[in-house]
Amino acid sequence: MEKLMYVCGIVGLMSVGGMIATLIGATTPLQFADGTVVIQDILDSMMPQMISLGLTGLMYWLIKKNVNTGWLLVIAIVGGIALSAVGILA
Repeated sequence: MEKLMYVCGIVGLMSVGGMIATLIGATTPLQFADGTVVIQDILDSMMPQMISLGLTGLMYWLIKKNVNTGWLLVIAIVGGIALSAVGILA
């Protein structure tokens, strides 16, 4: 039974990882030299959805640091609005 629970845990973590990559769409609009160097393309070549994973890791780290859930919600909302504004303006 312990081995079955271990395997189920691994499958569950893989599912959560797949959900992170598909449900969190964070990209960067940064470009250098009139679009010849696109930062998002460089990040995607190293690891697709790296920014999404980083944001999820940040929230997980804040949860482990016992940050109040209300603050996490405020961080997510204000951060989402700020990142959207930067993406629109850039």
